[in-house]
Amino acid sequence: WDSRIAFGDTSVLGTELDRINCDACDSCRLQYECLDCLDCDSCDSLCEETCIEQMSFQVPSNLEGAYQLYLVNRFGQSSPSEITILGLEQDTGINDSGLQ
Repeated sequence: WDSRIAFGDTSVLGTELDRINCDACDSCRLQYECLDCLDCDSCDSLCEETCIEQMSFQVPSNLEGAYQLYLVNRFGQSSPSEITILGLEQDTGINDSGLQ
C-alpha cells in the first residue's frame, strides 16, 4: 500500500493495514473496472458506508509535543488532525483518539 503518516515534516510508514467489511466495495470496483484509480462513482457510496480501513503506525521516539497529523497517499493528503505526543515515560496509550 502507498500510505504514510506525516507528523508535520516527519513521515512514518504504516505498520499494519486493516480492511474491515470491504468485500462488497472491492467487488463493485472490480465489476466497474475501477481498481486502478479507485475513483468509481458507481461504488463510492457503497464503499464509504461499508468499508473501514485502519492503518497502524509507530510514533517516532524523538517526537514530543503538538503536531498536525496527516495521512498521505497517491491521492493527496487528508485534512489535518491535531495530536499531542507525550514523553515516552508519560504516554500510557489509554486516551488514544482512535482516529480512522
